[in-house]
Amino acid sequence: MTDTYDEFPEINNPHDKLFKQVFREKEHLLDFMRNHLPLEILEHMDMSTLQFMPGSFLEEEFTANYSDIIVRLAFQDKPLELYFLFEHKSSSDPLALWQLLNYMVRQWKSDLDKNQDLIPVIPVLFYHGEKEWKYSTFPSLFKKIPKIFLEYIPDFQYILHDISSESGQEIRGGIVVRLAQELMRLASGADPEEKIPKILHLMRFLHLVDSGERWMEVFLRYMLAVTNVKYQTIAAEFREMKYPLGEEIVMSTMKKILNKGKEQGIKQGKIEGKIEGKIEGKIEGKIEGKIEGKLEDARKMHEEGMEPALIIKITGLTPEQLKEAKII
Repeated sequence: MTDTYDEFPEINNPHDKLFKQVFREKEHLLDFMRNHLPLEILEHMDMSTLQFMPGSFLEEEFTANYSDIIVRLAFQDKPLELYFLFEHKSSSDPLALWQLLNYMVRQWKSDLDKNQDLIPVIPVLFYHGEKEWKYSTFPSLFKKIPKIFLEYIPDFQYILHDISSESGQEIRGGIVVRLAQELMRLASGADPEEKIPKILHLMRFLHLVDSGERWMEVFLRYMLAVTNVKYQTIAAEFREMKYPLGEEIVMSTMKKILNKGKEQGIKQGKIEGKIEGKIEGKIEGKIEGKIEGKLEDARKMHEEGMEPALIIKITGLTPEQLKEAKII
């Protein structure tokens, strides 16, 4: 049995990335299911048997839109099993039902290819777009067709979990599952920056869970990617809450995000050193590359309005170096 599942392509969309970072982990997916799926379904399932399924049945043409998680569970008192298909949507998609049906059919084809009985698939649509999701059925995709013909079109039900700001859906679960949903709702709503303090107050409790610091970084990265909130604003909020660990992780996360420029500077320094063909040249190139990378980071921080004292603390540069580079 697998506690996490990592055989997914690289994810660039921050919403999809957060969704998978949280719900690929068995502990958090189970937490979500127990708090948000219908009891009349869960009461038949042995939750301890949850197993992540590979998504290899998806054809190459669908890889770019790959955003589902499939798990398999056994019944408590019957030699039967069910699949649960979780499809994540951060915006309205009129073809979402077609995608669900397509994934379901492909999973059944995979069952048949293995010479095993077909296993039912329960689709779960996880949505957090700007507007409330309007529940519809697959036949509704066929426009201007006389009603009598709709009876011959396949139809299915799905579980809708709509946490858009308009839905009024209550968010429940442990701290990680709750924070993930609150952040997704925050990203899709109006004036997300006004709700940041509430989110940061929740984050203070992450030290109570396993890998709390890792989750703090995951959530901070998402927040910075989908809102206009600045690093110093988050650090100041944590400082006001007297939560030094949060402020420390904000600065650490910032270093990692800006580290790309620093690494490019080091790489350039190494290349120049190799061209010279001398050890002294290599060392000098590395040093110059490191300083250039730090100065570039400092420029970005200054442009965002960060105080010089905090820039010096994060980069390790001296006031003289910042003045010489005309950053302050």
